[in-house]
Amino acid sequence: MIPKRSLCLPSNLCLLFLSKPKARIALAAMAIPAVLAIVPIGVVFILSGLIVNLMQVVSFILLRPISKKLYRKINKVVAELLWLELIWLIDWWAGIKVELYVDSDTFQLMGKEHALVICNHRSDIDWLVGWLVAQRSGCLGSALAIMKKEVMFLPVIGWSMWFSEYFFLERRWTKDEITLKSGFQQLEDFPMPFWLALFVEGTRFTQAKLMVAQEFAASRGCLFLGMSCFHGFVSSVSQMRSFVPAIYDCTVAVPKNQPPPTLLRIFRGQSSVVKLQIRRHSMQELPETADGIGQWCKDVFVTKGLSGHIAQDALLEKYFAKGTFSDQQLQNIGRPVKSLIVVLLWSCLIGYGIFKFVPWSSLLSSWKGIAFSATFLVLVVIVMQILIHSSESERSTPLNITPQDQTKERLPFAFLLRPLSKSTYRKINGTIASLLWLDHIWLLEWWAGLKFTRVKGFPMPFWLTIFAEGTRMTPDKLSEAQKFAASRKLPIPKNGFVTAVKNLRSFVPAVYDVTLAVPEGHSTPSLHTMMERKSTVVKIHIKRYSMKDLPQSDEAIAQWCRDRFVAK
Repeated sequence: MIPKRSLCLPSNLCLLFLSKPKARIALAAMAIPAVLAIVPIGVVFILSGLIVNLMQVVSFILLRPISKKLYRKINKVVAELLWLELIWLIDWWAGIKVELYVDSDTFQLMGKEHALVICNHRSDIDWLVGWLVAQRSGCLGSALAIMKKEVMFLPVIGWSMWFSEYFFLERRWTKDEITLKSGFQQLEDFPMPFWLALFVEGTRFTQAKLMVAQEFAASRGCLFLGMSCFHGFVSSVSQMRSFVPAIYDCTVAVPKNQPPPTLLRIFRGQSSVVKLQIRRHSMQELPETADGIGQWCKDVFVTKGLSGHIAQDALLEKYFAKGTFSDQQLQNIGRPVKSLIVVLLWSCLIGYGIFKFVPWSSLLSSWKGIAFSATFLVLVVIVMQILIHSSESERSTPLNITPQDQTKERLPFAFLLRPLSKSTYRKINGTIASLLWLDHIWLLEWWAGLKFTRVKGFPMPFWLTIFAEGTRMTPDKLSEAQKFAASRKLPIPKNGFVTAVKNLRSFVPAVYDVTLAVPEGHSTPSLHTMMERKSTVVKIHIKRYSMKDLPQSDEAIAQWCRDRFVAK
């Protein structure tokens, strides 16, 4: 029997997966008052950020090869010139009140010792709250974090994090393990007290993600712990316990009567209250084995900790019941004027530069100059939109549970056109995408001369394709998949198909069951063989099933999928 390769769904409506209703809501919400703040703040932030990035580039090239210690000390000061602008947004623009609950001994040590910081991830600005506390402790410029790789490419702020030696992970443990070990070794000779933040939950908490995670855990027959994995934490402790004396166990909570703070609300000047509790654990108290360290982390977040402390889940329940972290002291962290001074200095410098540059360049005396100025302001809005949307919890992706393709949301014109006219956006995006994809069609049909035998023509311009096998089939992979499925009593096809059917059946009429085959005597095509102009033949068989004919329950849908791929 010919092995089947994929299941296709006609996806003229598949933009449900690619478009985010939240984007429209956010754009509408910021329409008038927020945009008036975002433009001037964005101009100062981006231009000052580019200056900071340039200073970091120069010091990285000239100083780091000579003295890494000197580079780090200078970069600490330079990075704070940018990051203090975000502290100003919290302290002075929006007036976010952060209440810190921590015992006096720990409070005195904060900023004077290396520390691994673990925290729950409940709001969009948990990282900003951490920066604020680090700034109060005197180690904002040496605050580090383990983050997903996409953050590194964020304009200005992501670049500054890279120069500040943040850890950026691809969320593939085989690669991330090497990245972490190398990074931890680099920190051993760090000349200043640093904080390394790790969000063990791996993703910001939302009810939707909680439901997905619970379903995922149930399908695997395991206990749902509320976290993706503990690999990063275990590796951190194992590699750094010799030179990092403490772990700061942080719990973030927002009162029920307060709106959860977001970057968008901060730009709109909306105040809120965030409560943060910190408990200090000596690194020497932790177990030596990897399993013991992982269990310790689970105990901190789920059950009672090894030291007898109430774990974070129970602590949050206690907080929401009583409205306070009653067993810790409320420390006065004040509102220093340093961030205000930095923003005023940047504003004066940027304002003076613009005031001198505009008359000198005659920028506003010609249509080209006006168009250039308007384009610059549009770019400022786009960059600030990217920063705002990248911080939204609904946009973050749980590790290995529900990955989504966000490519189109990242296209700049998506932020401008799609909220105004989804139809126009789709037409323009289709034209632009075709310009790229036609290169691949030419490579297939004209350069390599591949011949396709079609049983039926493509009926629609947009399809949603699901490779239900989950990976390109080879005999070794098939054997491994069968062994794994047998040991876990799981189907070989992955259950993304079940989710797709459940969500699409109300408006997608059909499932196209596609089978690809290469006749005997012909080579299997690959990009390598195509570049070498090696022609071959690929046969495609398409069978249509009405979506209405598919079963209703998850188990029956999964069985239907297995029947297509396994039973025969």
